[in-house]
Parts: sequence; C-alpha cells; structure tokens
Amino acid sequence: MRTLGRHKGDLESITALVLPDGTPVAITGGRDNTAKVWDLTDDSLRHTLGGHTHDVTGVAAMVLPDGVPVAVTVSPDRTARVWDLRNGSQRGTLPGLAPAPGAVRCLSLADGAPVAVVDNRCNAIQTWDLRDHKRRHNVRDHTTFDQVVPVVLPDGTPVAVVSGWGSHHLQVVNLANGKPRFRLDGHTQPVNAIDTAVLPDGTPVVVSAGQDKTIRVWDLRRQILLHTISGLVDAKETLVCTALPDGTPVAVACDWTPGNTMVWELRDGRELPFRFDFRGTVLGAAALPGRTLLLGLSEDPRAAAVHPLT
Repeated sequence: MRTLGRHKGDLESITALVLPDGTPVAITGGRDNTAKVWDLTDDSLRHTLGGHTHDVTGVAAMVLPDGVPVAVTVSPDRTARVWDLRNGSQRGTLPGLAPAPGAVRCLSLADGAPVAVVDNRCNAIQTWDLRDHKRRHNVRDHTTFDQVVPVVLPDGTPVAVVSGWGSHHLQVVNLANGKPRFRLDGHTQPVNAIDTAVLPDGTPVVVSAGQDKTIRVWDLRRQILLHTISGLVDAKETLVCTALPDGTPVAVACDWTPGNTMVWELRDGRELPFRFDFRGTVLGAAALPGRTLLLGLSEDPRAAAVHPLT
C-alpha cells in the first residue's frame, strides 16, 4: 500500500480520473479547505486547488466532450467550484447552490450533456451543465436525503437513487421533475452507502450497503433484487463499484475494522479472495488498462492510501 501526501486536516472525500493523455490522477478533499490532485504514476502532487473557505466535503471529476478534464469540489462555504485539471486553474462556480452541499457526482446524460450533481444531504438535488455552468435540474423534497447517487436509466431518464435518513428502502427519483419512479425494498435497517455500475451484458445495477450487515445488488432495468450478500461481521460504511483488469465487475466495501475491506463479484454476488486495510467512509477506485487501483484512508486520517486490486 502506498500513501499519498497529506492534507493539513482530515481527508473528507476522494475520486479518481484518467486524463486524456492516459495519466491516472486522484483528487482528494480535506478539512484544510483545499482539494489536491495527485499523479498516480509516481504519487506526486500536481495541483493544490485553493479557494474554499471551509472543508471540501465532496469531489468529482470527468472529461468534458471537448477533451478538457475537470474536477468539481463542494463545501459548506456554499460554493461548488469547477477546476481545469490540466493546470489547476478555476474555471468558475455553479450558481444557485442550495445550503450545506455534502456530495457531488459527475455523469453524462443521454443527450451527451456533462453534468455535476450535488446533493445537500437534506432536501435538495441539483444538476448543472459543466459546459456553461447553467443549472438544469433542481429537485426539492419535504423528506431528507442521506445517500444520493445519480444514474441514467436505459430509457434515457436521468434519475437519482436516494436513501432517506433512517430509511430501509431505496427511492429512484426523476431528476427532471422530482417525481418518484420506483422504489427498491429489501434492507431491514437503514442504508449506509450506494453506488452504481453497468455489468458486461449491459445491465445497469445499483449496489447498496445496509446497517443490516448485508450488501444488495439491484437490477435497475427490471427493478428487482439480483443478489443479497449476507454474513458480514460488521455493517459496511462505504462502497465503490469498479472492474478488475480482466473486466470482472466488482463492488469493494469497507468499515472501521482494520483489514476488513472486502470485494464481491457483481454478476453472482460471490466474495473474491481479496482483503485490504482501508477503513472509514472514504473510498474510491481507478480502473486502468491492465490494473485497478483502490483509494482510501491510510492510517493517517489526513492522507489517502493507494493499493492495487490484484
């Protein structure tokens, strides 16, 4: 396991991106009001993204249609900032941000629009087009959101898979109009973490980790439960979906127990023979040609660790 350089405060968020030139980078957000961009080929610091006046609670990244790699950072300072990863400069901010943003994701919509999706872990989910920074969607609800993960359904509808505070089920909400599409029932205790993936046969899935010490894999096309992974000693606190170098789709999940980060095959739910020493609620992955890297907290809570998934 390799350790990247440190923030001056604890690590709050992490993501990874492969730049257009093939360079894999990690972007970390910390309680020192900065995000940092690390070159994963040699673990060097490429850029420090400064400007926030509070913790960087969420980071996301993508390559825009014109080939520009960008990162989006959010903070309780009520700003969402967009950065050019080629040189670390700020490209702008996302206007009309709801109070207390907690997390951010990037994805491409069915029409090709690259968007950032920000939730405030309360009652708002908002999206902006990253080409012109104009807001596209603004979903508000009387209920409160805990976990929010955006995805585009096979019919092209942009939705968010959400779990409410204390909720045992997942709700799939249309981002265009805020209306519920369907819900996924099965967990018997609240959901701690959600991520999505597409299986090799094209099946879109959402994976959820619950306080009931299970992980569940759901088919978003047929709206059914595919697999239940049970028998966990501890409830998993966070998870990420990625793929092995041979294309095998997997979910990786960790909790606060050292050496208890586990890996499962998403097509059949079986556990794979890997164990890693990540812990906590920060976890990411980078799937590269010939190798997959896992990113998470090191023993020093201010620094990220990197481990190959082999």
